[in-house]
This record gives sequence, structure tokens and C-alpha cells, in this order.
Amino acid sequence: MLAENPTSGVSYGIDLNGSNLVVQPGGTLNVDAKNVGTYGGRIINLGTGATINANPYSAFTVAVQGAGNLSAITVGSGATLNVNQPELFDINLTQNTGTNTWLVSSGTVNVNNSRQQFDSGQWSEPINEMTIGYTRGQAKVSSLESTTQDAENAIKANTDGKTANRLTFSKADGAVDIVDDELALSDDNKLTGRVTVDDGSKDTLDNQTDGSPQDVYISVTVNTQQAANKVDPRPYWRQETTNYQVKTGADGTFSVDLSQFATLLEDGKTTIAITATKDFIGDTASKTVVELRA
Repeated sequence: MLAENPTSGVSYGIDLNGSNLVVQPGGTLNVDAKNVGTYGGRIINLGTGATINANPYSAFTVAVQGAGNLSAITVGSGATLNVNQPELFDINLTQNTGTNTWLVSSGTVNVNNSRQQFDSGQWSEPINEMTIGYTRGQAKVSSLESTTQDAENAIKANTDGKTANRLTFSKADGAVDIVDDELALSDDNKLTGRVTVDDGSKDTLDNQTDGSPQDVYISVTVNTQQAANKVDPRPYWRQETTNYQVKTGADGTFSVDLSQFATLLEDGKTTIAITATKDFIGDTASKTVVELRA
């Protein structure tokens, strides 16, 4: 926490130079700078080689109340700020009245498995990966993958050129898990199973109805050959090579007909691989025919 009314001439509230700061899953780091007056430095400075990792289901927040022309975060040369599936990542300058304030003055912010909150309060479609570069406080998205082109355009429009106010992300969805001991292959070659989605948190943000096992996309391969049938539309517009055969029902269950591989499935050593994905969060499982028929 930055002390109230910091001494004139102080350059940084928190200075990381060549150090690593990791907010562990479920952990929280709140930097609350209150009554900082006309302080015009940096609240957090990531010097050369420094790293901040906001890990899955963690909370990392910076809030400033004052009147100075300051920067919430500076990411120096060789430093990195990584945000991955957080419960909350929030840089909030809405209570700072300085006319030339910057969320991030320079450097790069890497975002994965997240959703962005728009200025309207709405949440974006899931983000698989996003890189935001900052130069003199100006944001520019250099790479982005979301579910559709329209979704990507909306995220860029909410980010590019932004200097102040607020930058907020939360998790894309909960952790997807294929329930291992419920996978089975029937005598007529129907593969069945169940998927769970655990949001891993107390859901302090009303960003989405995460934790639902419904509409998880399932892809199946048999000895690396993709099963027939395709769910249309695909879940992710940039991924063109993976076929998804079904989506899970409300209870997370699924069934895939593998009768096209009847000859291969006569060999107990044949391997069946299953991929489950929802909002870019996924899980995989691989079993032999013998294991699945046991």
C-alpha cells in the first residue's frame, strides 16, 4: 500500500527491479493509494527484468485517489506483466482527477484466458490471448484471439488509445475437467462421458454465469484420426483444424458415435483421445479401448 500524502520527490510507490512478484491462485494483492495529493510518480514500477504474474483465480488491484498526473504501472525494458484467468485484475484511476494520468505508462501487458470489462460495464467475449503495448500511456493491441471477429473488434475498440480511467479483466470461465472414471465405450462403439466446470472462486464478480457444464465442446480422435460430424459454428473462429463433434448437455454429459472406427476399435490397444473446451479453457484425456470398455 502506498502511504498517504507521499513525500515530494518520491518516484515510486512499489519498485520491482529484477524481482518477481507472483499472486498465487486464490491469492490477493491490493494496492490502495489514498489521498496521494498531487503525487506525480508511478504507483508500481517494474524495472529491468522484473515480472508480475497474476495467476488463475487471483486478485490483483490498483486503486488511486488523488489529483496528480501519475502512472499506475510502468513496465520497463525486459519486464513483464502477465494476467492469466484472474478472479479480478483491476487498475482503477477513476478517483484520480489529474488531467494527464496513465494506466500503464510504457511496456507490455499479456492477458490470457480472460474477459475484459468494457466502459459500459458489459463483459467481453472470452479472450484466449491478448498483448497490449503501451507507449507514453497510449494503449495498442498488437495481438488478440477471441471467439469471433466481431468480439475482437469490440475488445480493440475498448482498448486502443485508452490512457486513463480503468482497465479490468476477469476469468474467461471456470476450470474444465473431464471426469476420468466416467469415460466409457459401449459394445456398439458409443463413447460417453461427463465434464465438470469449476469456477474455482467465490464469484465476487458478476461477469458471466461461469461454472456451468453445459455447452462444453467435445473433440474425439481415434489413433489421431478425427471423428466424424462437426458442430457448427465452431467455438473459435481462428481455429480451423479441430473438429468438435458435440456439445455437452446441461448436466455436462456427452455421447459420440465412433462406429466409423469399428475395425480399429476391435484392437484393445487403440487409443481414443478426448478434448473438452469452453471459453478457451480446456482439458484432455486419453485412454485405450481396453480401459474404456473395462
